[in-house]
Amino acid sequence: MKKRCSGFDYGFSIIELGMSKLGVWPLQRNNLAFYDVRWSFVTAVNLIIALNLLTEICMGCGDVSNTLESFLILNASIHAICNCLFPKIHRKKLAENVNAAIEDWSCSSGPTKDEESRAIMRRYARASRFIGTSQLILGFMGCSFYFVSILVIQTHQVDETSNGTLQRRYIIPAKCFFDTVSNTEYNAILLLQMFQALTLLVTQWAVDSFFFGIVLHLCGQLDILKNCFSNFLDEECSTKEHRRKEFRAFVERHCRLINLAYNLEDVFHLSIMIQLLMNAYLIALTGFRLILSMRSSNNVETMKSLLFMKFTIMQSFLYTCAGDLLQGHSEDVFHTLWQKSWHDLPSPMIRNCAFVMMRSKKPLRISAGKFIYVSRITLMDIMKAAASYISFLQITI
Repeated sequence: MKKRCSGFDYGFSIIELGMSKLGVWPLQRNNLAFYDVRWSFVTAVNLIIALNLLTEICMGCGDVSNTLESFLILNASIHAICNCLFPKIHRKKLAENVNAAIEDWSCSSGPTKDEESRAIMRRYARASRFIGTSQLILGFMGCSFYFVSILVIQTHQVDETSNGTLQRRYIIPAKCFFDTVSNTEYNAILLLQMFQALTLLVTQWAVDSFFFGIVLHLCGQLDILKNCFSNFLDEECSTKEHRRKEFRAFVERHCRLINLAYNLEDVFHLSIMIQLLMNAYLIALTGFRLILSMRSSNNVETMKSLLFMKFTIMQSFLYTCAGDLLQGHSEDVFHTLWQKSWHDLPSPMIRNCAFVMMRSKKPLRISAGKFIYVSRITLMDIMKAAASYISFLQITI
């Protein structure tokens, strides 16, 4: 394990805490058995949620609103299961990326020891910390409102069934299993479901924020590399041998960053594909539910629909924006070299610059399932498809 530096801790300390609690932090060395037990427990909790919701949907135990909520929470549970499985399977690749980030922040050596480069890294670390913290706060606020809405509805809306018993409302729909229970059992189930919902939230938040943060750090390294190439082409005082060694170091650094980007692609491409496909469908369902609740003046259902839509769109935004940033920064390396006077260099150096530009012209990208590149255009396509589906449902109803 690399020696830690305060800069890395600033950007990843909160994310590391969340992933450690889930047992998926890639640099864990001690107490591996305890971490495996913790990971197994979290995965089992998310699997139980998914199986419960599949039962609700297949058996049709609730009304339309209950079924829609089941679909929405099922999407979250499937994504949480992916967040548990893929980082665990590809732990070594993620560890390579994290160790590289720690090495970049090393205070004593490396290509980022000058103050300008560290200022770039601090800027991206602040963005990573802000996104991770705000996502966590907004997630807890949304969960709190959702819990309160369930308790308020259960307290003030007394619905009688045919046999004279109260119709229970649950945080995670579970009418098939707990249709008629006593008050004590109902309160215990609510507490258990609160714990399940918080586990679901932390599982999604921690791994998604880690992905966004590590991509931001990679973008920062590409930004630093771009400045290194630019300064190298501007300087003229060093010897040919020194310039050749310096340029070789930059090329090796570029290859290293490309390999780190491929690691992220290998770990997350299936999870991104599953998430984006489900989000396109669920944004449409949530939007349709929002329209129906607004027409019926159901303020609680309107707020719940807005929260579900916000969370789904933000998840899609994290992945698509990360892919867009990585692509843009990798292309900047090519543009920086092309705009400089590289043609005035000695012949061997011109050939090397041409090779770097040829490689940089093929940008680094994040894909969904290895066949769809993810960018902000992808998010716009998802939103347009969801809007078309909402219009179709509205006309049909």
